[in-house]
Amino acid sequence: MNWLIIQSDGEHRGQDGWAANWFLRECYSFQDALIRCGHTADIWGLRHSNFLYAPNWENYDYILIAENYEMDWIPATLRIAKRPKIIQWVIDLHCQRPEVYLKLPAHYYLHATETLLASFAVQAPEGTKHIWFPNAIDDRYFKPADREKDIDILFIGGGGPQRQPAIDHMVKECRMVYKYGVTGYDYIEMLRRAKVGFNISLNGDINYRTFEILAVGTCLLTPYDPCLPIVLGFQHALNCLMYHNLEQAAFFAKMAIQEKSYKSIGQAGCQLSKQHTYEQRVRNLLKQL
Repeated sequence: MNWLIIQSDGEHRGQDGWAANWFLRECYSFQDALIRCGHTADIWGLRHSNFLYAPNWENYDYILIAENYEMDWIPATLRIAKRPKIIQWVIDLHCQRPEVYLKLPAHYYLHATETLLASFAVQAPEGTKHIWFPNAIDDRYFKPADREKDIDILFIGGGGPQRQPAIDHMVKECRMVYKYGVTGYDYIEMLRRAKVGFNISLNGDINYRTFEILAVGTCLLTPYDPCLPIVLGFQHALNCLMYHNLEQAAFFAKMAIQEKSYKSIGQAGCQLSKQHTYEQRVRNLLKQL
């Protein structure tokens, strides 16, 4: 099959003081996975070098819209394309309004947040199909490295009103290292340095950090979500640590460091991450289309 992936290119290329992270854009990871699965895939969109001219939609069997924010540049002519099946990748519904996605055409919707799928499906046009497509790891970049882990507990990410109280609690109780603005290879390398990687969800999402911490061999400390043990293979105290409240989170983190269990948990989590690569996600998706 011939695919087109529509998404704006990443803006951070080292020009703004942040390490370049454009190569971690979802479109590149999805393209690589499709090629591994024997398909062909082009990328087109805002800030890409080929953006000047819109592609011929009829050249493609599937068109995946991976854009979640800068929607206005996507051509209206996509609505009258006849040959391709159009797929919308709904990644950020946990912080975006459904209308953002519903104003574009789609035969299929891929949902990163399983708990929001049903409520979105009720609002979507009749006949569209909805598939749970959890976030994933690009295993070209997120993999362990033979290096010393010299940070006990780490969180990298934005704060804001929903996350800051949890960050402050873990800094106070566990002397957690908190960083913001660490991107690209700097982000990956710092995750590798951590013994325990703290994670905070936002509005019920199972975010990329959940899988990225696993993949670099760091012990994941993440909020409990029933999808994690029931569907995704996460097992508390075996391949991750799952907390129900911040008191638990601090206790689990300190015990993992004190007992050095972070080592075996991190190794088991790294093995689990192999089930959550983009290639595995795409292989499962192809079976459902």
